Formats: sequence, structure tokens, C-alpha cells
Amino acid sequence: MAIEKMELVNIVGMTHELNEVLSCCCESGCFHMEPAASGGENSQMRLLNEKNPYNLPLKKTAQLANSLGIQLAETDFSELEINKPEDFSALCDKIESEFLELYQKVQTASQKVSELKGTLVQVAHLKGLNSDFDKIFSCRHVAVRVGKLPVDNLPKLD
Repeated sequence: MAIEKMELVNIVGMTHELNEVLSCCCESGCFHMEPAASGGENSQMRLLNEKNPYNLPLKKTAQLANSLGIQLAETDFSELEINKPEDFSALCDKIESEFLELYQKVQTASQKVSELKGTLVQVAHLKGLNSDFDKIFSCRHVAVRVGKLPVDNLPKLD
């Protein structure tokens, strides 16, 4: 892997054009963004110290994708019409609520399958009996003796 020499580039411009300029820089792949260290000598320049409104929904989305095993990649989302951070947050909340609803259904189904497998294990030893199960399951009390019976004593039971 080669080491590339880097140069510091200062961007000066109007605040309303900042997002477009930074987007172009990021998309080019040639820039590594760093926050500004100071406001500079010019008294008209100031640092932008605003909080990123996309940070929390983005973290929630990344956590959800990680739990689903989805690899995140840069995607064209121009068809979504997300113009405000609130729209993005609402979309993330909607996706998360749909996922949680489906996750609840999967958990309920898994629990039901587990219960039915347990029931199958309990009833499997009754397989081959030529008995009426309604009568067996309607019994209130059942007495059972476990042990060995010699084959010679089998005719005495009839």
C-alpha cells in the first residue's frame, strides 16, 4: 500500500453553498475531511459549530443494519424526497418500527415452534398405540408402574 502525500485545503465560501461544496468534495474521493482548527485571521469568518441533525437517526440505522447483518454502502436516495433532518428521522423511525414488529412476530413464531417440538417429544412415545387419544387425554388420574415383566407372565395379564 502506497503512502499519498496530503495537502491542507481551506474552503472559504457562503454558508448556504457549504453542503453542495462539501458533497462534491466527498464524492470525489480525494478529500479527507477535518474540522477547522480556528476561525482564521479574517474577522468575518467563523467556525461552524452546529450539531449534526442526522447523527442520531444515522446511528440507529447503522445499529439496525448491523443487527440484521446488512453491509452499509453509499446509495443514491434522490427518489426518497428527504429534504429535512426530520424527514430522515421519521423514515428511520418507520423502518425501525416495522423491523421491531416483524421481529416480534418471528420471536412469537419461534416460541410456538419450540413449544410444539416439546409437545412432539412428549407425545412421541404414544406413537403406535391403537388407543383413543381423547379418552387418554380426558383422564383425571393415571397410575403407572414402570418395570420389567418376564415374558412368561404375559399370559397372566389377559
